Amino acid sequence: MSIEAPASQSVRPRLNRRSLEAIRVLEACGRFTLARFGERERDMLKARGRNPL
Repeated sequence: MSIEAPASQSVRPRLNRRSLEAIRVLEACGRFTLARFGERERDMLKARGRNPL
């Protein structure tokens, strides 16, 4: 699963400006959530030591 999927593949070409703004906000929130999850997961792996499983 690709995190940076191009929006043009899943979104119709004709969109009004409000829809484009909403999509940008959702993408920004998604990236922020993924980044935070990555940080938490990395910290948990660090806390567990050398064996992440």
